[in-house]
Amino acid sequence: MARRIGEEDPNIDFIEKDPMWESIQKELLNITDSFMASKELIRAVLTSNFEFVKEIFEDVDHVYNLHLPRSVDVNCTALQYAILNNNLDIIKLFADYSKKPRNRCRPLVLALPL
Repeated sequence: MARRIGEEDPNIDFIEKDPMWESIQKELLNITDSFMASKELIRAVLTSNFEFVKEIFEDVDHVYNLHLPRSVDVNCTALQYAILNNNLDIIKLFADYSKKPRNRCRPLVLALPL
């Protein structure tokens, strides 16, 4: 029996959460792309992975910005997520890091401006 347009297909799993954002990682997955590597800080904050957050702060060769928004339609940064989740350890890490900024790698050159 043919399905009608717009009818849900029972054979396709509906994913409600992105497994990349919900998983705890121990290393950067996107070391070739400084933009995406910078966004991994948000994932580390959301999973409360303090050791990985510290590692990202120290990685000046692959992470160029610690204050990128999550996406175009979700404008929260890692610091804002730490504040929203009342994660004082990560907030203190941001405060300590702001006292000693470092030169970071250059951002990836994109064909289209952000």
